[in-house]
Amino acid sequence: MICFILFVIVTVHLFTKLTMREAIKEFIAYSKAGQIVQEVFSSLRTVLSSYWNSIRKGVALGTFIGWLYFTTYLIYAFTFIFGVVFMHAEERDKSMILLVSLDLFYKHTEKLKQWQTQSLN
Repeated sequence: MICFILFVIVTVHLFTKLTMREAIKEFIAYSKAGQIVQEVFSSLRTVLSSYWNSIRKGVALGTFIGWLYFTTYLIYAFTFIFGVVFMHAEERDKSMILLVSLDLFYKHTEKLKQWQTQSLN
């Protein structure tokens, strides 16, 4: 009977060592997997952050270019309206109206080109 107790103690000790060794290997594997998952989530956050930053940049640039085109067409409208008003006024020279309109348009398109090149850089 005493020899069985010794056999049980030795086998329990061996199985405890074996279980402990396998548990350590399992924890190391989980640690490596956790590092990989953490790296994946970090990369995913970077990608999503980059994605939302590019969307915000696109919205800002689109709004800016839309505003520039809106002001261009607004200047066109004012030029045509005042052109008609000046043409109906008898004391104005018709060629002067054309020159003023073209000058307004030229100055605005130059500003538009300058702002577009600055916003794209």
